[in-house]
Amino acid sequence: MITRFSHFGHAVKSIDDVLPTYEKVWGLRPSSWMAFPEDFTENALLPVGQNYIELLQPASEKGVLARFIRERGEGMYHLSWVVDDVGKEIKSLRAKGARVAEAPPQTNLVTTRGWIHPRSTMGLLIELVDEELLAHPEHRTEQGGQPGSLVVAMTHVHHVVKSIDKALAMYDRLWGLKAVKLTSTPAQGVKNAIVRIGKANYIELLEPTDPRGLVARHIEKRGEGLRSFCFTVGDFEAAVKSLQATGVEVLVMPAGAPGDFQLRSAWISPRYTGGLLVELGQHEELLRFQDPEYRG
Repeated sequence: MITRFSHFGHAVKSIDDVLPTYEKVWGLRPSSWMAFPEDFTENALLPVGQNYIELLQPASEKGVLARFIRERGEGMYHLSWVVDDVGKEIKSLRAKGARVAEAPPQTNLVTTRGWIHPRSTMGLLIELVDEELLAHPEHRTEQGGQPGSLVVAMTHVHHVVKSIDKALAMYDRLWGLKAVKLTSTPAQGVKNAIVRIGKANYIELLEPTDPRGLVARHIEKRGEGLRSFCFTVGDFEAAVKSLQATGVEVLVMPAGAPGDFQLRSAWISPRYTGGLLVELGQHEELLRFQDPEYRG
């Protein structure tokens, strides 16, 4: 059973080259930096509220990560979910027809992990971990934002799909997860659905309704899968001004009509973030999706 969202992986050519951007733009610093020889990677963890961003750098051209960057460039690589028992979860998913690989303990990783192939999850590469992995001394961090950080939390990621109905059937079949909100955002040319992952995070499904829209073009070019994620901030206007002061171009989207699903947001281009498309939102406005009683 899924207990919570842990982190997402940001595939980069060089951690050294990307870290200054995280520090300058977002005020985020790594809590650990380690090598994982068996995976041909080096990884740095950056705490963001209750979650992490994991920077992954190829240590060799042999590994899967290096091939991903060669073929797709830098950007979002995978999602990581905490489950109550990795071994049981792997067996359960395989029994449901999912393609899952098991990664045994290795250097700097004290527990078994599972990896779900994107073909089983409509384009998502999902890592399954347990709490012991995050409790390892090098991975431990306090809850809450880093001192001096622009961001408060990382609330959700965006999973772009051709059909929300098919995606929701997949989430229900594999994990018993159901949507708490189904709506549309005509101004952005998409249908939306919210699927909670634990108490603090959720996945926003996006299905294109406008064949000329950005989401439709993303799927045409890169297929279904991860597109972007959302940072929340304590003061939306101040955050936008802070980003602009660092030379970052920010596209601000106003809120829709009262009761509309479209909240005010700001978008930062991947060219400023090492390949990541980032959404910013006001923290208090997005808390409603974490409310267990929320149904839209």
